[in-house]
Amino acid sequence: MKLALPNLLANWPWPGRVNPLQAEVVTASDNWVSSLNALCTTTQEVLSTCKFGRLASMLYPFADAKQLRRGCDLINVIFIIDDLTESMEVSEVEKAALIIMDAFNNPHNLPRYAEDVIGKIIRQFWLLTIDATCESWQQRFIAAFQRYVDSVVQQAKWKYDHVEISNVDTYMAQRRENSGGWLTVVLLELDFNLPSEVYDHPVISALCVHVIDMASIDNDILSYNVEQSRGDNYNILCVVMNALSLDLPQALVWVARKRQDLAQSFLAHLTSLPTFGEEYDGLLTKFLSAVAQLVTGNFMWSLECERYRGNEGPIILPSREIASRNI
Repeated sequence: MKLALPNLLANWPWPGRVNPLQAEVVTASDNWVSSLNALCTTTQEVLSTCKFGRLASMLYPFADAKQLRRGCDLINVIFIIDDLTESMEVSEVEKAALIIMDAFNNPHNLPRYAEDVIGKIIRQFWLLTIDATCESWQQRFIAAFQRYVDSVVQQAKWKYDHVEISNVDTYMAQRRENSGGWLTVVLLELDFNLPSEVYDHPVISALCVHVIDMASIDNDILSYNVEQSRGDNYNILCVVMNALSLDLPQALVWVARKRQDLAQSFLAHLTSLPTFGEEYDGLLTKFLSAVAQLVTGNFMWSLECERYRGNEGPIILPSREIASRNI
């Protein structure tokens, strides 16, 4: 069976772009990851196939070399954590979470816990990342990473207990944290230097959530086949089928409508933003445009990524079809 892939970028006014500094910066980040000796050969090959540096270049197309390097390193780190914790017992994931956050909070001190490779990776990443950044931003990023590792622990518990999520809101709340979406947004804040009261305003925060949820939905739709092939039901299509007693085509329609509603809400709110004064309003508009670019960059990368399509090759956007093998 072939299902029509929703035109997820319809009326989304941010075109796909690639950072022109991609080649030199991605190579430097990839070399750093290789130097860590943290991954087995098979996982290192998967990492190379995924081209996370290209993803960063599409998420942050206007970043300078230093900021793009931060983006490349961050996405690589998220993948490494996901890979290393995938086969761990819950207690091991909980220990890894403590080690990770200790490395963030005390990067210059001796580790409080017996530090394994994951702690060394985070410590190196954070020391590279915080160069020339202010303490307030560092605390925002650490808080976002704490939520991320908490969600990784929660997912490990659900996996151990064979929990099948049957509530869409519960799933989306968890997904927006363990996707690393908030981390990619907080990293963007470095380019704009707006005060916390702007970023934390309910309207601005809600718009960021819209973008993170859109990107998560796009990933879930495009990764459905490969996840089903390995028995992984952590996907919004599975949750919607389970929660609403729908079949796959019906669930895809429901999810596509949810995705469209998020996009329309984001665009509508852009025309009625709260004002923070002349000093910040222009920067805020640019920040939200950069946040919106995350949706396009994520989607365009997902179309071409073997992580989601296996050896089927890239999805050709005009055809907008996705084969469903496991119905």
